[in-house]
Amino acid sequence: MKAIIIDDEYHNVETLSRLLNSNFPEINIEGSAGNVHDAVLLAQEYQPDLVFLDIQLRNETSFDFLNRVTPRSFEVIFVTAYHQYGIEAIKYAALDYLLKPVDASE
Repeated sequence: MKAIIIDDEYHNVETLSRLLNSNFPEINIEGSAGNVHDAVLLAQEYQPDLVFLDIQLRNETSFDFLNRVTPRSFEVIFVTAYHQYGIEAIKYAALDYLLKPVDASE
């Protein structure tokens, strides 16, 4: 399964990558991006099956990213410190919504 991570904080990308590599070897992290523009390019290049998304991406949000990638052929797991965006995430058909710091058992 191909995946990408969209988060503007590099240490969060590294932490999530380690957790995924340790617990889900079938998920291959193809790359990461820290802003909406780069995230769109990354999604177009790799055509991932799964995208791990932080909500706040510098001066934009992951919802801006999702609105620019259409049609969408990947599942989305939000990984964020913001619990208040859960309802909006559901509107974007989120597969899951994980709060930071991510617990390996989740």
